[in-house]
Amino acid sequence: MTQYGIKKITKAVTALAAAFLITGTAFAGTPLWTFQPLTATTIAIPSTGMATIQYQVTNQSRKTHTLAMTPTPGITQTTTSGNCSSPFTLSYQQSCTLTLEVDGAALQGNIIGGPKVCQQGSALQCYQPSAANILRVTLNPEPGVTLSTSVSDLALSINDTGTNAPLTGNPRTITITNTGSLPASNLMVTYPTWPTGTTAVSTCTDTLAAGATCDITVTPGAAATSDGADPCTEGTVPVADVVSAAGSNTNTVNTNVLVLGYGCQHQGGFLFSVDDATPNTGSIGGKVVALTSLAVNSWTQAIGTDIPGAEKLFNGAQNTANIVADSSCNATTISQGSCAAWQCNELTVDGFSDWYLPAICEVAGSDGAAGCSGNPTQQNIQQNLVSTPAVPGVGLSGVYWSSTENLSYPAEFAWFQDLTTGGGIQNGGKKSFKSSVRCSRGFK
Repeated sequence: MTQYGIKKITKAVTALAAAFLITGTAFAGTPLWTFQPLTATTIAIPSTGMATIQYQVTNQSRKTHTLAMTPTPGITQTTTSGNCSSPFTLSYQQSCTLTLEVDGAALQGNIIGGPKVCQQGSALQCYQPSAANILRVTLNPEPGVTLSTSVSDLALSINDTGTNAPLTGNPRTITITNTGSLPASNLMVTYPTWPTGTTAVSTCTDTLAAGATCDITVTPGAAATSDGADPCTEGTVPVADVVSAAGSNTNTVNTNVLVLGYGCQHQGGFLFSVDDATPNTGSIGGKVVALTSLAVNSWTQAIGTDIPGAEKLFNGAQNTANIVADSSCNATTISQGSCAAWQCNELTVDGFSDWYLPAICEVAGSDGAAGCSGNPTQQNIQQNLVSTPAVPGVGLSGVYWSSTENLSYPAEFAWFQDLTTGGGIQNGGKKSFKSSVRCSRGFK
């Protein structure tokens, strides 16, 4: 073959290849089925949300095509009446509505591209919407719905209205609030195994609207919370029962609940006085006496003249403040420990530093000589921890100073109590005598 012939053949092959290239490019640029968006195709969806996206799919080919959408995690084709079936067959210029349900919980992440619709049985002959109309789905984690509880710790009194009238066992309420901007779903309240006789009811339902509240009301019985084996009224530390509230799209909030009686350890001491008339949206009030005694000390010569004589019988906190303000009982003028009230004023136990030397009527009741007839006998250390009956784990006995001066001879004498199971002895002692010290504190 001549050189001229070879060149002629080469040109012919090149021309044929160019013709095929042009034909192929034209085919790629002209979809055989097209997508017209009927809804927004760029959306953001929360992880628990649902959305619908629709296209009108039209067959632009003169051939009839049977088409199927390529599956995408989190997107489901709706095939009910009025929508494209799966697969669906379109003749020339025929259309159907491709309806897509987007499930945020099933999405594996953001989607950019699609839907991809192919000739059935072919992975090569496929088309999707134009770049401006493809799916653009952004998955947004749903904002957490935050619950709050009105109280994280709730103390109640046992219900013992027989011999111990202040232990009335008033019901108390925990309020759950949805502080989020969305409803709390599948809300559940979980209760512990209560002490015998304690019950709880709730107004909380399956759904708690944004900004709404519901209540859990606890009504105590006659049994106190246990230490895991025995009721805390034997002088032990109770293990709180926990009430929980949570929804499927919320945090969990917990409230520690204690049902207390005389002798239970609470806030650093043994409970001997209960105020069950506090608002039912919070805990009981009351008083505790320290778990251990301080060193034997003298009373010193302070005269607490700042409060009336009768009040000195009951108000140990104010007595103590008056005593330590006097120069005869002050850390700068005496050695630590030589003043009974000063010792209590300086005491810190379990983070509590508001201890005081109890007044005589807080130590013992109206059976003594100091004149405590105005004080209910149930609300003092002698009656509730030593006498009727003695609390096994407390073990209080011996002679203890009070912060009450003898009203007839305040410069020389102060009241003390000999705590014994028989009722004890109440008397005045010279302030220079040395007696034991057992501090108290009140709580609300």
